[in-house]
Amino acid sequence: MEKSVIDILNQPFNANEIKERPGSFGKTLSYVEGHAVVRRLNKAFNNDWSFEVVSHTIIADQLVVHGRISVGSIIKEEFGGKAMAKKRDGSGYLDVASDFKAAATDALKKCATLLGVGLDLYGADESLDEPKAKPADKPEVDTSNVPATAEQKSAIEKIAKSKKLVLADFLKENSVTGMDTLTQGVAKTLIVKLNNAK
Repeated sequence: MEKSVIDILNQPFNANEIKERPGSFGKTLSYVEGHAVVRRLNKAFNNDWSFEVVSHTIIADQLVVHGRISVGSIIKEEFGGKAMAKKRDGSGYLDVASDFKAAATDALKKCATLLGVGLDLYGADESLDEPKAKPADKPEVDTSNVPATAEQKSAIEKIAKSKKLVLADFLKENSVTGMDTLTQGVAKTLIVKLNNAK
């Protein structure tokens, strides 16, 4: 591969392209959306690349997609995944097409990392499955056993109501037995999930 192409692939993303999401253990993870990766690949390869879903399977409500990027004779393959959202009544999956799209996009982004795209978002010794956590501005406090605040509980109730979700069903889908058992860490995660719910 030419050095100019490698330089484009390895170029760090602009700050406005980098998004954040909650990760494990209360960390905040940085990532880029699929369209930013597609733009980077188009720029590097002058739109002359392809992506295909080789196969897919569902394992314990997790959709797993095996994806492949091809650029001339270069082929990179990786897996992507998406936890499949279930209907409130448990009768099936909520939006299979959106789950497939998300899993395929995850596979595409992971394939692209094998070409050098977005590696600045990962720590040097970390797995490509888990983006690098942003450094904390203040010492991290373990909130795993600290009860949720009244403000957190109120926010959960208000957001669920505004999204026309049945709060008890939402809590059950997220393995929460009730508002009285919420911890600050779980409440934070639920607030993010509710804000991202459609």
